[in-house]
Amino acid sequence: MTLFFGILGLILLLLAFVLDTFNVVSEKSRLLYGLNFVGSVLLVWYSYEIRSVPFFILESFWVCVSLIKMLKQK
Repeated sequence: MTLFFGILGLILLLLAFVLDTFNVVSEKSRLLYGLNFVGSVLLVWYSYEIRSVPFFILESFWVCVSLIKMLKQK
């Protein structure tokens, strides 16, 4: 089950990246921030489960930035 959530988080982050890169959604879209946030939360959990400290720190930072950006959206 751990691997499933890791892959799901990865898919969500990549989806956000592709949508942004090809201008499918605005770079200030709530959808984009939401995908980043949920994907990162899943990857934080995954990195904790596999005991990867660098990955945990990276994804924790990504969660914080995504959350701040979502809360600042009007």
